Amino acid sequence: MNHLHRKNHFTNIKITTFNCLMVILLFVITSVPALGQQTTNDQTMARMANIHLIAHTSSDSVVLRWAPSTAGGWSIANNLGYWVERIEIAENVEINDANYIKLNALPLKPMSLEEWKAYAGPDNHLSAIAAQAIYGESFIPEPLNENGVSALKNAADELSNRYSFSLFTADNDAVTATAMGLRYVDRDVQNGNQYAYRIFVAEQTTEYAFDTAYVFVQVKNMPQAPAPVDLSFESGDGRIKLSWNENTIQPYSGYYIYRSNDEGNTFTKMNKVPMVIVSGNSSNNVEPYYNDTLTINYKMYQYQVFGVTPFGELSLPAEITAYSKDLLPPPSPKINKPEQISSTQIK
Repeated sequence: MNHLHRKNHFTNIKITTFNCLMVILLFVITSVPALGQQTTNDQTMARMANIHLIAHTSSDSVVLRWAPSTAGGWSIANNLGYWVERIEIAENVEINDANYIKLNALPLKPMSLEEWKAYAGPDNHLSAIAAQAIYGESFIPEPLNENGVSALKNAADELSNRYSFSLFTADNDAVTATAMGLRYVDRDVQNGNQYAYRIFVAEQTTEYAFDTAYVFVQVKNMPQAPAPVDLSFESGDGRIKLSWNENTIQPYSGYYIYRSNDEGNTFTKMNKVPMVIVSGNSSNNVEPYYNDTLTINYKMYQYQVFGVTPFGELSLPAEITAYSKDLLPPPSPKINKPEQISSTQIK
């Protein structure tokens, strides 16, 4: 059994499919994932969405990940789609609109449900959540008694939940991000060259205003993300508590925990979906932790903790050997038939 603290069967996408994972992801609703932070735009905030864009390179490709900053913008952009454009940064290339090259023939949008099922497969739990968020008829239970005000609030809450859960899944799984139309891999690049990318919605709309997102990269191999830091354990009775600190160099979207029962020869994943660390107050640093409650006292277990980057890639593992122990105190001593043997002595 695992306990998550804080920041799927794909054959039939319906609300019951999502409910089996709702408890695991309950706390993520209160905190939008890394690429979906809300912005404040004064009077236009409700009708303006910024597009946040990040990139990751290897020697032969560039991976782009993006997301709108608001739930309403995300919903509208899902219908409009996105254009991805690139320009090479070189001495003989003038930086202007005319020299940008469009990389996608059609606007990038969420796949249809049938395409999604075939692409993600039946066992991708995160994709099932995202598909339910986008295509499910209902994402949260409706209140028993609705009036006009509560109906509007419920609709807003549902859209916010769909948005938060969707971006959480995209940040933790590359397949899901691609299926959602929020990821693009450019393989037509040269190692060492420099490029600028821009992403914008495919059509203008009076419902919402969107900006254009830019990112600059140099194509090169990037090292694997560093491991979570300061991994330690606390022995309980039949349980082990693992704790660690978030890596300030590389923020993670979530964490996977693996355990070995055979001295590190084989490892088993303990959580089907990444555990997330959610803090109600961003100024408070909450220490990530994981409780393994299925242990045998004094048996040695090996653990690995992986961070998940917003590109859905695993970090290097933090590793530790841990054990649980019997904390039941011994019984109290009993005095058996005391005998007074003199006026000043008792045996």
